Amino acid sequence: MGAIRPFREDDIGQAAELHRSVFATGPAMSPGLLDLYDAYFREVFLGRPSQREDLPSMVYEEGGKVMGFVGSTARPMRFRGRPVLARLTSQFVVDPRRRGMVGVKMLQTMLNGPQDLTIADESNTASRRIWEAIGGCTARLQSFTWIYPLRPCSAALSAVARRGGAAGALARISAPAARSLDWLSTRLRVNPFRPAEPRLAGHEMDFEMLLASLSSGLHQSLQPAHNRQSLEWALGRAARFQDCGTLRKVIVKSRKEETAGWYISYSNPGGVEEVLQISAKPATAQDVFDHLLYEARQRGAAAVSGSFDPVFMESYVERRCIMRCGPWVLVHSRNPELTRAFQEGDVFFSRLEGEWCLHFR
Repeated sequence: MGAIRPFREDDIGQAAELHRSVFATGPAMSPGLLDLYDAYFREVFLGRPSQREDLPSMVYEEGGKVMGFVGSTARPMRFRGRPVLARLTSQFVVDPRRRGMVGVKMLQTMLNGPQDLTIADESNTASRRIWEAIGGCTARLQSFTWIYPLRPCSAALSAVARRGGAAGALARISAPAARSLDWLSTRLRVNPFRPAEPRLAGHEMDFEMLLASLSSGLHQSLQPAHNRQSLEWALGRAARFQDCGTLRKVIVKSRKEETAGWYISYSNPGGVEEVLQISAKPATAQDVFDHLLYEARQRGAAAVSGSFDPVFMESYVERRCIMRCGPWVLVHSRNPELTRAFQEGDVFFSRLEGEWCLHFR
């Protein structure tokens, strides 16, 4: 009979092989890949600045072999000004021969910890079913993502290219034709994919300004409680994902030089500009969103995409963004007010606070 216990440094090799065998294809673990996994597990699940001993990652061990892993990191938050301890789970994986009750028991162990709130914001349908079966819930609004095609032919090919294989190769060969079709669309008198020039101006946002804005510029009841160390860590991780593009932080100002909002995104000419974080006051949400779309097109992006935020709902509708559901955002708390904040959209929780920065790359 196996046991669930805290993840230790000497589990890294087995946890890495389990992760590779379930999520990756190709040959067995090479020394170089093992070194990458070793650095990843140490940095994200053992050495993160906000790591707490009472919120460890967990493994399922049977006969001396690691057959299940779920990562855990602490995410300090505030609810109506009061401190809240959230636990973010990631990289939940169980050996196919032990799925079922092992996965349920591992998740129950996580949810029964000392945290006020547990979050998994990039979950698949199988995890969602387990989560809801043991008392968790799905934040449906937060589970939507939006996409605005700026160059629709190139955007479609970019999505195909991500799949790799023969389809990806065909997409790359077809790229010049797609760019030509997109250029022709710009000659149309009415072009729904050409955002209007924004009313407000923006400029690069420095770290101190972002930290101050996150500390005092949010209006939602439930919001992250960043400090200098945690924000530096998250931005540093995000900046290293160079396959997504170059990370940019932009603050948008009103004509009176007041902060209208800000956004953090990856400049990715020819590809999809992924938005890690966007924030605005309700009265200026449209202006901030328009600035994002216009600047992305100026930088050559094929499309812009991000996670759903109710503050920008009118912007999504007015600009005719394409909406899709998934991955699922799952939450659990013994305090119904905290889960209700997610379900009603009264929360600021962006990709920067979620699992995006915990990806293995």
